[in-house]
Amino acid sequence: MVETNGVHHLLVTVGEHHKLSGMAPKGIRVVSGGHLDLRGVAGRVTVEEGATARIHGMVTGGLYNMGGDVEVYGMVHDGVHDLGETTSRIAPGAVIS
Repeated sequence: MVETNGVHHLLVTVGEHHKLSGMAPKGIRVVSGGHLDLRGVAGRVTVEEGATARIHGMVTGGLYNMGGDVEVYGMVHDGVHDLGETTSRIAPGAVIS
């Protein structure tokens, strides 16, 4: 597992198990086989088919599920968009705006 914090100034691509506790204002793309555990703040997050994401932190630019396995426990601004064959799971207490 890769664990990072701090500020990532470019789009972050996740292709393995990645725990991000910092900031990724340019967004995160989770590709097939990747697993994101977001504890920090990110811009737009895109989760591709065959990828997983657990959102405990905050997404400020919308969450786009293209067929991945997505669970939201934190906050998502600009909505959760299920555009693939799967439906994102939203935990009680999660905030979607």
